[in-house]
Amino acid sequence: MFIILNLDNDNDTSINFNSELSEMVTKMTQVEFLQPSTKQTIILTKDRIDWQIEEPISWPAEPISIANLVSKISHLDATFICYLEELESRGEIPADYGFDENSSSLHLLGTNSEITITIGSLTRDQTGCFLLFNNREMKAILHGPRQMEDLVNRPLNEWAKLTFFD
Repeated sequence: MFIILNLDNDNDTSINFNSELSEMVTKMTQVEFLQPSTKQTIILTKDRIDWQIEEPISWPAEPISIANLVSKISHLDATFICYLEELESRGEIPADYGFDENSSSLHLLGTNSEITITIGSLTRDQTGCFLLFNNREMKAILHGPRQMEDLVNRPLNEWAKLTFFD
């Protein structure tokens, strides 16, 4: 049995990650869901107040679904595992965490900022999943809640406003 003691202050990285996501939701103007398993890309854009589906169809987005997205991103509470560039020195590769060309991802665009979160495999206890956080400053592997997988892989009809009349 091996026990690894990490004396680095990784809590700062987790806090930075979580605070950056909270800040991003206030400036988000576009959200892209890339779902390779279904060969689908869903793009939502925000005009002044309202969100619209831009791809694969043009349609108003469901406000409750958008509020759920904002809430889950704002309160993600992910835990830092390591930086992507550290994997090789640890004897690991991204595929060990479930990151490959078939991984779904969430791409957030805002005023002068951009974040991509790629969904990896589920954790051993099946309660969480691995997330690859990528922005201009860093690429980090995190442990996040399993709900992120469900959020990113939601079908189009769950983002669309289903009423025909306002």
